[in-house]
Amino acid sequence: MEEGRRVDLVGEVLDQRLVDFIGRPMGCVDGLVLELEEGEPPRVSHVQTGGVTLARRLRGPLGGWLAAAARRWGGTRGEPFRIPWERVKAVGLDVEVELDADATPAWHWEHRLGRLVAKIPGS
Repeated sequence: MEEGRRVDLVGEVLDQRLVDFIGRPMGCVDGLVLELEEGEPPRVSHVQTGGVTLARRLRGPLGGWLAAAARRWGGTRGEPFRIPWERVKAVGLDVEVELDADATPAWHWEHRLGRLVAKIPGS
């Protein structure tokens, strides 16, 4: 991401689709981590993805259920998957990151569902 470019974090980044370096989807940007230093404007240090981050944004029973499911079955066992802002390559229709989706917990569910579907006769 080019240094000094202004980005509307809520409109252009939060809840946008994440794609890896070859365009494979990796989920969505579910949260942002900001660094605060005295006398300086806030700076984005990481984007977060995963059910646990989304659950923290939801209130009530649905958020609690989703957080419990993320802790039990998620690829990061209840911890958000953080991507350093320096790995964000571009913000446009998608948020492109310099990562291989297959080598991250972001594809945990894809792999799990793939194994389940492979067990279905005739799939």
